[in-house]
Formats: sequence, C-alpha cells, structure tokens
Amino acid sequence: MSMKRIIYLLLILNLGLFSCVDDASVRVMPEFNCKDTKVNLAKAAGSSVTSLLYTNVGQVVAQYQAEWLSVDVNAKSVIYTALTQNDGEDARSTVVKLTCGSYTVEVTVTQDSKEPDLSLKVGQSVDDGIGMIFWVDPSDKMVGKAVSVKRQGGNSFEASVMSHNALSTVNGYANTALFTAPAANDAVAYCQSLGDGWYLPARDELWELFDVYNGIGHADPDFASVVPDKLTEVEKAARAAFDKMLTDLQGDVINEAAGSGNGESYWSSTENAAGDKAYWVRFGKSGADAGNKTATNRFVRCMRTIGDYTYPEEPATLTVAPNPVTLEGANEAEANVTLTSNKSVFSVVLADDSWLSYTISGTTVTFKAKSKNTTGNIRTTIATITAGTGAAAKAVEVTVNQNVAAEGDASLELSTNAVTITPDAVAKSEVITMISDETEFAINITDESWVKAYVDVTSKTLYFWTLSPNLNSSSRVTTATVIAGSGANAPKQEVTITQRGLLSSEFAVGQVIADNGSLKGGIVFWVDATNRGKAKIMSLDRENLAWSTAGSPASTGLTLSNDNGLANTTALAALPNAAEMPALKYCMDKGSGWYWPTRSDLEQMFETYNGTKVADATEDNPNAITDFEKANRAAWDLIVTNVGGTAMNTAAASSTGDSYWASRETSSGTNAFYVRFGKPLAWDKANGKKSGARYIRAVRSISK
Repeated sequence: MSMKRIIYLLLILNLGLFSCVDDASVRVMPEFNCKDTKVNLAKAAGSSVTSLLYTNVGQVVAQYQAEWLSVDVNAKSVIYTALTQNDGEDARSTVVKLTCGSYTVEVTVTQDSKEPDLSLKVGQSVDDGIGMIFWVDPSDKMVGKAVSVKRQGGNSFEASVMSHNALSTVNGYANTALFTAPAANDAVAYCQSLGDGWYLPARDELWELFDVYNGIGHADPDFASVVPDKLTEVEKAARAAFDKMLTDLQGDVINEAAGSGNGESYWSSTENAAGDKAYWVRFGKSGADAGNKTATNRFVRCMRTIGDYTYPEEPATLTVAPNPVTLEGANEAEANVTLTSNKSVFSVVLADDSWLSYTISGTTVTFKAKSKNTTGNIRTTIATITAGTGAAAKAVEVTVNQNVAAEGDASLELSTNAVTITPDAVAKSEVITMISDETEFAINITDESWVKAYVDVTSKTLYFWTLSPNLNSSSRVTTATVIAGSGANAPKQEVTITQRGLLSSEFAVGQVIADNGSLKGGIVFWVDATNRGKAKIMSLDRENLAWSTAGSPASTGLTLSNDNGLANTTALAALPNAAEMPALKYCMDKGSGWYWPTRSDLEQMFETYNGTKVADATEDNPNAITDFEKANRAAWDLIVTNVGGTAMNTAAASSTGDSYWASRETSSGTNAFYVRFGKPLAWDKANGKKSGARYIRAVRSISK
C-alpha cells in the first residue's frame, strides 16, 4: 500500500475518534445512551418523570446533591421523583451525573416553583397608589374593595343642591352614576377625578369601612359608640394599624380629630327622600345621619371594587299604617293597612289565625275576622308583615284588635224556608243559602227518623237528605230550626221539610221489590228522573266470584257494551264456554231479565251509595272521605241490611275496599273492568285479572 493511501486512512480514523468526544471532553459512546439531559418536575411532592436508558457496558450509578430529589436508576430507565413540594417563589434545580463504566451523562433536573399568590390583601396598594384594599371577599380572594388613600375636605357635598334620587344604601357606584354634571369641587366630582371605577360610597359601604377600621363592627352586640379616648384597647389598636397602612402608602389617616371629641365624618352618596340632604358616617365617635349638603365640615373618601364584585340586594324598607289596626266585632269585619316599601313582595304571619285571616293586594293588607267576637273582651293578635326576602328583608309587627260584638247584631237569612224531596231514600233537597255573619250553625229537626241536615260552613249552604223512602201515598212533613251562632239572642229561622208520597205510577229508591215466583226480588237503586215509572233493582245478596275460570283467560271475541248490561249478558250466555263464567251464571240464576251489570249500572249504584256523582266523589279510602259521604254510605247500607241484604262494602275503612265485576273486558281480553266501592276508582284505571275473585251483584230493569 502506498504511503499516501496509509495517511488517508489514518486521517479518517482520527475524524471518527473526534466524533465520540463532546464539548466537555467526556466520551459518550453508543454503548451508553440517555434519552433526556433535561427533566422538569411539577411543584408537588411525589411528582415524577421516567427517562429511558440504554447500555451494554454494566451498572449505571447516579450521583447528585439535592435532599428534595430521589433518583432510581437501572440499565433500562431512570426515575426522577420530587420528595417535597417546592414552596419557594423560584424553581429549584440540581445536576444528576449518570455514570456507566467510563461513560458519563449529566442531567439537569428542575422542579417548578409554587404559583404566585395573586389574592388580594388588606393594605395592598392599587391603581398606582391611589387606593388601598380594605376588604377581601372571604369566599373569593380575587374580589375586594379599595378606599382612596387621600381624602378631600373643606367643601360642601355639592355646590348646587338638587335631588338625584340616589337612594341606595349599599351601591355607591349606582348612586354616583346619577350625579350627571357635578361641579368641580363636589364630593362626586372628586371621586370621579381619581379614574374609572372610583365612586362616592353609599352609606352602608362607609359602615363597612368603619367596621374594618374599628376592629369591632358597629352591629356587634359588644360595640359601644364612644369618643376615641374611651374605646377598648382592641379598637384603638385596630384603628392605629389601619391608619399606619394608609400612611405607609403616603395617605391620610381616617380620623385626625382629638380623641376627646366626636371626630371626623365622611359624606356618602346616599340622599334622603327629598334630595336636600346626604347621609354621612362618623369615624371618631361612631354615628350616621343625613346632613345638609351645603355643610363644609365633612370629608370625602372614595371607593372602588376589585374583581367580579356583586353588590348586595338593597335592604328592604317598610312602614305600615295604621298600626295598631282595629276591626269591628262582627264576623267578616275588615280593616286595611297600607304598606310603603321599596320592595314589591310581601308576606304575613299571624300569631293567632283561629279568628283572623288576611289577603294581600299590591301594597294593601286586608285583615278579616273569621267569626264574631262573643268573648266579652277585645281580642288581639300580632301580624308580622315582611317586605322582601332573605337577608335583605324587613319585618314590622302590627297589632290587630277586634272589638266585642254588640248584643243582637247577629243576623240570619235563608234563600228558602221550605223544601220538598222526592219519595226516594238518600235523596237530597235543593241547596239553601244561609246569609249570616256567623260561622257556627245548629240545625234542630223535629223528626229525625227519616231526614237529616248537612251544613257546609265554608260556603254557608244547607241541605236535607232522607234516610228512607216514603212508600205511602201521603207526604210526610217535619220542621228544622236553623240557629246562627249561640246565646240567647242568636237568630233563628224555620224550614219546612216535605217528602212527598209515592204515586202508584212510580218507583222510589230504597223500595223493595219482592220475589215473584221463580223471579228473585231486589231493591231499587236507581229511578229514571224523567219517567219515575222506570227503575233498576239490584240483588240484595252478592257473591265473590271470578269473571272466568278458564286456565288461560282469553278474549271472548265479543264487542261488549259500557251501558247495556242485558245485551252483554245475552251475548255472553250464547258462547260455547259460557259455563266458564261464574259471574254470568250467578246473575242468570236470578231469573228472566236479571243481568250482569256493566259500567253505567255500577256507577249509578255507586252514586246512590256515596250520595254524589262519580266525578264529585272523594278519591280516598273510606276513613278519609267527607262526613256527608260517610253518612250517606251508612244510611244506604242500613236500608239494604234492614231488609236482609248485604252491605255494599264490608272491607276495613283504612283499605281501598270491595270491588264489583262489570260485564265488559278490556281490549286485551285477558282483563276485565271493575268498579270499587271503598276508595272510588276511575273507570279508565279499573282493570284486573279475569281469574281474580271480585264481587257480583245482579241487576234488573223494571217498569210500570
């Protein structure tokens, strides 16, 4: 090989060796590779980063000097973990030297610093020294209020006294906006000159400043309004500390007056209603009042909000006139009070609502006596009227009196003094309206064996209803005495009650139709109001039977009626599987014309039993229905049982009660309808398994 060629090969070899040496003259060979030479950890303790290694030389060793760091290294990876949180203002770093045999890599590990504290702090300067934070929102440290470090003095509130309708006690910013053209030395103008956002504080905002300045708030139970010399040591220290924060910012102290005097006061932006005065708050011996705007002995200190501050709701104002208020002694006597407030929402709570009620209409509360005052003494209660809601609400107590009713001032009028009732059992008379100032009524009936009275005190209505049918041809008559209130002078009215006799051409509800040969008898439960010679009777007995006994009840395939039970019975009897319907057999065994009732029949039966239309029935268990419904049910059951029949519902009053099958299926055919006689059940909700047992009562139409 030529010398020239040998020299060329040596040159190439030397270049290769130089490429394996870094700037620090540390050899880094392909046998030891480190993925990262810079690692960044988060500020929290436990934050970690894993970096990959590759070596075929041997064990890797980590060398470093940092107590806050842990390094776990093997031939494949290195794990850097922060042992403690970095609470410093700056990031911290260290160098980790990774050595594998004669090969070394240096890795710089840095842990982030904690986030800077941007929260507001009392005493902090704002707006290039114009103001100082005096309050920070406890729930959001980025929200607060600042007060100007300097103050203006020696000027009147405003040069030209006028009303601006600046009435807010909590929102000085809104008040200030109402002063649209202040003179140069006016209080508002001084605040506006400080820059955007600065305003003349409202009265209660000055109280907020006073509370921070004084250390003990003016609403604190332990607070006393005294001259500065007589303050507690806590208050003196708080005032001194606050003044120092102001002077440290080259500001003016809050109160420079002598400690033995009342001290200096500051204008607020809150005007009186007339607009000729503005409220001030005193910061020596605490106090507040409305003063003439022309006064020049008060100071101006401005405020601004910081962050997303929300002004509180305006506190409610409320006056009530008259107070106390007096009602006459009669029932339903009324008296009004008028409310004056900056709120439109009012509420009233009565200490005693047994004799007094109220209504609210706009700004008028009307008190109304529920009864006549017959106690012999003026009766009194307290009505607490509240304007607004929540923390901004204001309540005023009103004394409401009712005088003693004068003797003989009760009255009673009836819309009629005579009623006539049909021959039916459980039949109602027409409704009698009672016109009276009383709320208690007594009804005394001469003959209660066949008639009772029912009074609805709320609507002041009265009606009479029969306990049995009048099957005689002659009418029966009795008298009821209606008494309003009590006492010797209670007014009375008499009502003549007539139940007319039964004509030979008509039927009466409750009339028993006797057996006729093979045809079973029953009791009339419905009479056609337009032709009393047409009626329906129901069987006195009943049976607890299944609609169908088929193993898998299926549709009969028939279109069955809601209103024609006889047609349903005839159609069902013609089916090949009629023997599988025990309810059908029970009804047909009563004889010709008896049928399995359907919807309209059962609803008519229920209305007679309950004394109301189905739609008017109380949809609840028997122990919770109206007293009239209870009485009507008892009367009808007594009529039925007195002639050997079975009551309509024998289940417990606390249960939903007995139900009766109707001769109609649901659309699926696997269920059938029923009507319940304990807790009423709407027809469109009433369905059950045909295989279940319910009661059956047969029905027959009769006519003359």
